[in-house]
Amino acid sequence: TRCRSSRVPSWFEKSAFIPSLEQAEWHFGAEDISAAKLYPDQAPPIVKGVAVGGAFGYWVRDFNERKLIMLRLKAESVQEVVGVLRAAQAEAHEWGLGKVVVWNPDERMKEACKVIMGKEVEVKNRTEGSVPCLRWNGKEGGGKGEVEAGVEWLALEKYCWC
Repeated sequence: TRCRSSRVPSWFEKSAFIPSLEQAEWHFGAEDISAAKLYPDQAPPIVKGVAVGGAFGYWVRDFNERKLIMLRLKAESVQEVVGVLRAAQAEAHEWGLGKVVVWNPDERMKEACKVIMGKEVEVKNRTEGSVPCLRWNGKEGGGKGEVEAGVEWLALEKYCWC
């Protein structure tokens, strides 16, 4: 996308990657390949997510880093988030994975984690490696934050990264 002024175009003030079945299948396929190589005598993971009431979440396992990564979690209440995260914890435990990772947690997610863990959880802001991004080649902004500061990223979750 090109922008000739230092102002963010009105059509680009909010930006999001729209989740798709193809994205999910790409992640699940990569997970299945890793599982087949690392656990040749075991069937690949079957459970890829869960629905709890009106909420849902889906995930993949990172066997090398021993963690389960939420690709997408959609919920309206803290209790729905708790239900999805408890299912993710159980699946992580089933595969011997030591943690569940969620990208860009909102306040409901943080509160749900506090309910489950009984304490505040660690939130890390990543600025390097596997960060979903959009390359902006605006003449005025020059990648120094002037133009980009006006863009609000929505639904910035792991499913965005392929």
